[in-house]
Amino acid sequence: MQKYLTARNIFMVLGVIIALEVVWAGWSLLKPTTPSSVPAGVTQTVPQKVSLTLSSAKAEYKLGEQFVVDIIIYAPKYVDGADLIITYDPKMLTAKPATLGKIFSDYPQNTVDASLGRISISGITKQKGGVVPNGEFGKLTFVANAAGATKIAFDFTSGQTVDTNVVESTTNKDILESVNELKLTILP
Repeated sequence: MQKYLTARNIFMVLGVIIALEVVWAGWSLLKPTTPSSVPAGVTQTVPQKVSLTLSSAKAEYKLGEQFVVDIIIYAPKYVDGADLIITYDPKMLTAKPATLGKIFSDYPQNTVDASLGRISISGITKQKGGVVPNGEFGKLTFVANAAGATKIAFDFTSGQTVDTNVVESTTNKDILESVNELKLTILP
């Protein structure tokens, strides 16, 4: 038994154990996972494009009702910031300044131009190398003023830098690829 308990043999066994732990850790970190909040049998898709999405709890609201619109950002790349220009019909809706998320470390702009129906929000990071945003950029609160169909949308044209954009950290280029518009109906 003593001849097997040499320092050389002990270090070899420890080396093998450490190598196995490294392989297990790498496998655990790289394997695809399904979030526990997704019910069994439901497939959750993660966008592969740099995108901004507007969503609300429902598509119909009553005249005078206050409601919240979530702004979701997704980028599979490191970014330094994002500038959002969101438009709405000021005859149909009244907007309040956004409640800001925690993805970026600073939000230097958060304004509502009620006469134009335009909301401007900027988020930037002070983190060197940027952040990979995936989640809530912020929330908008609206009040329904008039009955009818309306929409809330990003002012976005692919390739333009004077509208809504997401800035890639390494290139400082606008990498935003996809946005949606939120169509709503205001009931009398």
